[in-house]
Amino acid sequence: MAGSGSGPWGGDVPFAGPGGQGVPPGVLRSWDQAEARLFPLVTARPDLYQQAISMIQRLLTRLRETCPDLPSLLAAHERGGDLATAELADGATDIRPELVAAAACAMRYRELVASQAAQGRLAALARAREQGLAWAVVEEIGSPDRAPFIPYQRIEADVSSGRAVVVSIEPDETLSRTVHRLDECQIDLVTGGLQVGDQVVIDGTDRLRFLDPTTFVETGSVHVRDAGRPVDQLNELEYIDGQVYANVWQTDRIVRIDPATGQVTAVIDLTGLLPAADRESGQVDVLNGIAYDSAGDRLFVTGKLWPKLYEIELVS
Repeated sequence: MAGSGSGPWGGDVPFAGPGGQGVPPGVLRSWDQAEARLFPLVTARPDLYQQAISMIQRLLTRLRETCPDLPSLLAAHERGGDLATAELADGATDIRPELVAAAACAMRYRELVASQAAQGRLAALARAREQGLAWAVVEEIGSPDRAPFIPYQRIEADVSSGRAVVVSIEPDETLSRTVHRLDECQIDLVTGGLQVGDQVVIDGTDRLRFLDPTTFVETGSVHVRDAGRPVDQLNELEYIDGQVYANVWQTDRIVRIDPATGQVTAVIDLTGLLPAADRESGQVDVLNGIAYDSAGDRLFVTGKLWPKLYEIELVS
């Protein structure tokens, strides 16, 4: 989709930033629909598909020269099929010019959004350096309070090296489970671009799964164990100083996990944190919220429908 950072014509931009920024929703839908209509040519007409790719790439090259920002791209979009007239001059009359134009605009849009996001990361790193911070949030999209109904993503980074982690919360394919994901990545300190490593995913079982960020094929996994016993119902990930913190669903416990081995290195027991009077109201649910403020080195926890957000300090 044009707003999600990927498309069937290549040029995927992982973690490109907030989709749809500065572009009317109707325009984004038209770009998505164009790509969706062209993609079936892969199997139905491979020869025509290759022609479409060639035309889109040629038009994209022209858009890079003439559309340095979103306003100029939107102006080009208004030309519709006329925008692709030169690219269709080679006689490929079976391809509708407005689809070629829309697909090329979608690709250029993703490039522009990715560039904006990269510049935002560099600016956030610069501010963190000025404040003397070692670790900082450099990008945040959405709100964890509204996830997974609205996907949430946060990028945190080591200010000096650019080593980073992406924290994501989203629904699974069936929309019946919440998937918490950690992506290891590296921020290029010159361009602000991201190089994404393996993804760390939990799905309510006792496994941390590592996925290839491009193909989403599982590359490995570790079973979470506490003194040799499986720890399942893992929920709500947070990444702090190289360790994974996960709430054990339907309990008041948070476990700290070594992602390399799956071993639980500490257990945080929050029994009694929420006063009995609040629990007796019948309106609150389970502990399920963990958030780390890297700038202030503060750890916060809460629960579903809890009336309070708690800052806690961990002690041995």
